[in-house]
Amino acid sequence: MTKRDVASAALFLVILVVGYLALRASLLSISSGMPRPEAVALLRELSSATFVSMLVLGSVAVLGLVQTRSKTLAQYAWRARAVAIGVLASWVALLGITLHFTPAIGAALTLLSAGWVAWWIPAARRTIDASATAVFDREPSDVAAVMFDVARDPEWQHHLEESAIEDGRRLAAGVIIRQVVHPPKVPRLIGRLAVTRYEPGRRLELVLLDVPDRVTETETIETVPGGTRVSTAGRQELSLGMAVLGGYNFGARRKQFSARRLESLRRLESLVLPSLRRPRAASPSDPGT
Repeated sequence: MTKRDVASAALFLVILVVGYLALRASLLSISSGMPRPEAVALLRELSSATFVSMLVLGSVAVLGLVQTRSKTLAQYAWRARAVAIGVLASWVALLGITLHFTPAIGAALTLLSAGWVAWWIPAARRTIDASATAVFDREPSDVAAVMFDVARDPEWQHHLEESAIEDGRRLAAGVIIRQVVHPPKVPRLIGRLAVTRYEPGRRLELVLLDVPDRVTETETIETVPGGTRVSTAGRQELSLGMAVLGGYNFGARRKQFSARRLESLRRLESLVLPSLRRPRAASPSDPGT
């Protein structure tokens, strides 16, 4: 759970508390004309319902703290899904409370929520694609020597600290790559990727293992006039719940991920070009000859 997630949970809790206080004040005003037993029963019912919502939200906060202690990407991803389910459960509880005590407002909020959920039902809307392309003034084989060297991935890929093929095997379809990543505001995590397709010197396709949402990665090299076109692309197919909670900033995330990929390609280019500069032959005019 990042600082943004903690802030979001805190804001949701504040909204819940403020809503409870406002609703309680409104019911106190309404119940002033009721017989005392009925007024007391109404307020007790409100307090019990709100307590259940806060209990659910408190559980979400605990899950978030557990998530920050994840050791692998699989643990982190599954705990993130548990947090998402808890937040959605809190929202449903809040809707139920609002429907019960103020039906008009509750109905409006329920319709808005249902519309937001319905928008994310098509799988195409729950997919985050990010890509970057650059042209290097080098032969494809020169670029591939660096790009498809798994052990050198941390030298050019963002937030990657270690990368190696398990069991010491050669890069090929079916092998497993073990990586250690350390994104900002997230603990250091171990991830495992399976190579689903490998065309030596041309194309590498990977899929992240053991996570609830499908995450794929593609790296390609092509010959073009003037050099070699190098591309990286990633796709994350989110569940409905994760899209409902985080869909509001999909556009910004796509831009951010694509910008990081472009920066990674610039790093790759800086590795390829200097390492492949060949010394020119000395001429009689050079000093010392």
